[in-house]
Amino acid sequence: MNYPTADTGHIYPEMSKYIDSNGFTFDHKEEITTEEFEEALTEKMHLVAHCVFNEKESFPNSNREFINGEEFEGKLVDYLKDSPYWEDEKAEWVYCIAYDGHIVKIGMSLSSLKKRFASYSCGTRKAMKKGSCSTTNYVITESNYHGITEGMKVEIYGIRIEKKYSTEKAFGGRTRTMETLRGRGYEEWVTDIFIETTGHIPILCVQKGNSTK
Repeated sequence: MNYPTADTGHIYPEMSKYIDSNGFTFDHKEEITTEEFEEALTEKMHLVAHCVFNEKESFPNSNREFINGEEFEGKLVDYLKDSPYWEDEKAEWVYCIAYDGHIVKIGMSLSSLKKRFASYSCGTRKAMKKGSCSTTNYVITESNYHGITEGMKVEIYGIRIEKKYSTEKAFGGRTRTMETLRGRGYEEWVTDIFIETTGHIPILCVQKGNSTK
């Protein structure tokens, strides 16, 4: 069975910035490796999952719709757990997507990484044609799909951020303990360290947030 070819812009024109008829428009091997970035961070990252085709072989107990030919427009990829941290909802996360060990994307999640990448998987061709999906989700999904189509290892690495809480006082002296969200700030921090080390943002960071370094 033949699988769909990568979107080179015929569905979403912006994809041509990342993939053309010759493959990726960038050389992932020119990007920093996970080991080099760990050294720059002085922090160990956790390999939490890897990307696979949405096919029966990878998900034998699922009744979902699998890739069924070149015209398939549903979910192209999904992710298999490599660590219990993949499903950890007791922390916030900064994550890196790596192609053959080279980092191409940095992002964050306020919940589990499994849930964040389930959101990425909503970036289908069917949803894009309807105009109902995030462009970031679509770009990452199509890029990861093309990566594994080309035989690359597409892996997810996570940096765990412990949740913190503070007690606030307001509204006539009432107090409440609430979570202090830090994931976005840590994402900016990690991205800035990436820039300090390499001189550029990760190639698939479609949106960089507020970091200006």
